[in-house]
Amino acid sequence: MKVLTVFIYFVFVSSYVMAQNNVVNINFEVDGKPMVYKNAVVEFFHNKDTIKVNVEEGKLVIPESVFRKKVTAVFSVDKYFLLFDSIPITLNTYSPKWTLGVDKKPFDKKKHWAVKSWKKVQIIYYLHNDDGRTFTVWRYKKSAVIKQ
Repeated sequence: MKVLTVFIYFVFVSSYVMAQNNVVNINFEVDGKPMVYKNAVVEFFHNKDTIKVNVEEGKLVIPESVFRKKVTAVFSVDKYFLLFDSIPITLNTYSPKWTLGVDKKPFDKKKHWAVKSWKKVQIIYYLHNDDGRTFTVWRYKKSAVIKQ
């Protein structure tokens, strides 16, 4: 009887914790080097709604209304504005981390192999989430999903 009670309690508590855990760690890098940022805000655009969320202490709480949906996300990190169009908002629960990055010339062409033409490219920015996907934008085109 005690084993059954403990089991039910464990299932109840773990399902509650998992349902409440839409928190992701946000790392930021410029030219491949980790950077400390002071101000970071994310705006999610979905179905004519805009939700603005502050990144506090390197953590972003993903709103339930955009979790597991394709949205447009604008990350404002200090002086950088990174717009990702139509990306799925998911996270790896075992490693809830997203890395935002900005890459300027000279580019690491092995890392950004999805860029089809390097003509007129001045800056590349990307969002890598730990479920194995990277979203990359160059020359202000729509973001593209890159499987790694």
